[in-house]
Amino acid sequence: MAREILLSLKAQLRVPIAVFFSIFFPIIMMIMMMTSYGNFSLRNGYHFIDKYFFISTTIGILPLTLISFPIDINNLLETKHYLRLKYLNVDLKKLFLSNIISYLIIVFISVGINLIVGKRNCQIFCVNRSFS
Repeated sequence: MAREILLSLKAQLRVPIAVFFSIFFPIIMMIMMMTSYGNFSLRNGYHFIDKYFFISTTIGILPLTLISFPIDINNLLETKHYLRLKYLNVDLKKLFLSNIISYLIIVFISVGINLIVGKRNCQIFCVNRSFS
């Protein structure tokens, strides 16, 4: 199963527009928003980065779940790729599950990178906050 997940992940990372919009675009937007507006204070000790982190994460996850994954599944069905794999006795349930798991891995990578960049940006723009 690990081999199928790795192959599925490799196939998904070959689509540059999906990688850009799920991983790099949210980070670019976060950096642009932080440099444009700064990390102004909201209420109850929260700052702008605290709110924008969730927005940035959503910007990365939505294209992945609403565009890339359905297009990938539709492409495999339209080209009858699943039918050919079925004739070759490939376990389609395992293949579909590996596709879902690899998309989840991409989501976790995107959220992790957003956390790292958000924390780094907050350390740059936060003056009155301390991190432990």
